[in-house]
This record gives sequence, structure tokens and C-alpha cells, in this order.
Amino acid sequence: MLQLMAWLVSLQAHLEERERGQGMVEYGLIIAAVAIAVLVALFALGPKIASMFQKTADSLNVQ
Repeated sequence: MLQLMAWLVSLQAHLEERERGQGMVEYGLIIAAVAIAVLVALFALGPKIASMFQKTADSLNVQ
């Protein structure tokens, strides 16, 4: 009976480790998806943002 209890505790610890690893993979995938979304937005909005900063710089240089 004691051996069965020890085996069950060992099995539970092993399963918890696997779940913890799975959670880290999920967080990694979320971070990768956010990074891709930021890059897409940067390439899509980059020219507009550059134009806005250029207009502001030009208005500050007017003498």
C-alpha cells in the first residue's frame, strides 16, 4: 500500500511538471503572436508615422 502511495505521488509530480512546461510553451506562442502583430502594424503604419514626424520637424524648422 505504501508503495502505491509513493507511486501516485511520483506520478502526480511528473504530471505537474508537464503542465508547467505546457504553460510556458503557450506563453511563448502568445509572445510570438504579439511580436508578429507589432511588426505588421509597424510596416503598415510606418510611412504614415514617418510623414507625421517629418511634418512636425518641418514646422519647427520654419523661420
